[in-house]
Amino acid sequence: MQLEVFEAAVYGAAAKSSEAPQESAKASQIPKLDASVALWLMLFVFGGGLLALYYAGVGYFPEVSWQDALTYLALMTIIGGSLLVAYSFLLFVPGVIWSEFLICDDQLKQVLAMDARPWEPCVLSVMRHIIFPFALFMAACHFLLYEDGPVGFVPLGAAASLAAVTTLLGRDLRDGLERKASPTPAGRTAKALINERLAVSFFHLPLVAVFLCKVFGARLSREILYVAAVLPLVSCFDLLGWGRRRPAAYGKGLVPDKWSVLCRGLLAFGSAALLSLGALWFFYRIYKGGASQVGEVPLSLLLLCTLVVIVTNLAVSVLFQTYRRSALLASFLSALLLLGAGELLGSEPRATLPAKIMEEFGFGGQNATLVLTERGGRLLCQQEVPVQFEERKPEKNGDTASGVKEGDPASGKTGEGKPRYEGLFARTSGMTILSRLGSEYLLRYEAQNRNITLPKGDVISWATSPKNHEIAIQNGCKRYEATDPAGNASPSIEKAQ
Repeated sequence: MQLEVFEAAVYGAAAKSSEAPQESAKASQIPKLDASVALWLMLFVFGGGLLALYYAGVGYFPEVSWQDALTYLALMTIIGGSLLVAYSFLLFVPGVIWSEFLICDDQLKQVLAMDARPWEPCVLSVMRHIIFPFALFMAACHFLLYEDGPVGFVPLGAAASLAAVTTLLGRDLRDGLERKASPTPAGRTAKALINERLAVSFFHLPLVAVFLCKVFGARLSREILYVAAVLPLVSCFDLLGWGRRRPAAYGKGLVPDKWSVLCRGLLAFGSAALLSLGALWFFYRIYKGGASQVGEVPLSLLLLCTLVVIVTNLAVSVLFQTYRRSALLASFLSALLLLGAGELLGSEPRATLPAKIMEEFGFGGQNATLVLTERGGRLLCQQEVPVQFEERKPEKNGDTASGVKEGDPASGKTGEGKPRYEGLFARTSGMTILSRLGSEYLLRYEAQNRNITLPKGDVISWATSPKNHEIAIQNGCKRYEATDPAGNASPSIEKAQ
């Protein structure tokens, strides 16, 4: 009996000692990141990162109270969500589509995988068959959007370029399938492959010429722009006519459902290309939109964006099936690189990506005319900003000049008969609202290129105005008597002659 008890104690101690390392190993593992938590983290990283870059560029950060915290979080979510979708369409989704519908297809993987290891994608084959047409299309779209020609110029040029590169991809995939299925492999020589790619690139050269003309300030007629946009279609006819010139069809009938496979692959490639075009259009709209109309997309940023998009989609397409987290991390880091490059490579502070996004979304950067309280006007006078003072006299008989009764909210008076706004007011123009978050307005006086803060309570109203159509302001700062003999603010203003 005692021996049995002793054996049980020994076995129990051994079992506990074997479980201890397992428990310690589990405790030392890094916890997995939930998908929803990761999504919100990316939203706040993009939104918060852009806001941090923007306020670092203007040299100011708003004082956010508890009441303004929700507004600040909503702003981060809106901007972060927009950037997340745009960067996903540009840097992640195309590579995923290629990986799912081209590289990992049961038949097309014969063309895009390694011969010795058919389960692993061949980087050189992916670059030759997919990345080269995609790079041509992306470069053409950059040139088209940079030119910003007449109506229909960008859609027409993008459609022509997409048709040309898709035809080239289809020719390569069909030739690869037939060569793999043929008992006596034969096909186009390396020289023929190079000639086809040179032909497609040659018919894209007019778009490069149009781009260079825009860079050097030359203006081209609409007819020349349309011809340059349509020319890539010529390479389609050349590629489609190549099949009729072949001496003999190899692999004929040995590829099952060949045309169905090719159509599915080309549709996937075209969808990825169109999503990338939509993301490009979004960023070009951000840069060229807004009331400031400051400059164009910097050339250095354009070249960097093209290179990063091509390299990132190549990495995602090769890594996605086996290393999905690595593919997602590569696209995320590339997006952060482009976001930071938009701030660093901007030609001037108002032309950076964060500033243009804040202006386009309506959170800052608007040229405005402001209506201020008397105190707000006096504060701007102390900052040597021209301010025009006006006096609103109280209404008589409880009616406004427009016939609205006193208790009506449109009359500007409260129900007790007390005027909501009356007395001395101020108005100024030529100001740019850089920030409306927090308890202050951050304003920039463009004439002196100075930033000025103003409490929100002193801003009654503001309206956007084009930069070249500012309201003429009659400066009344010198005529305004700051205080009366008793030391109180005077409600009077010297009439302008």
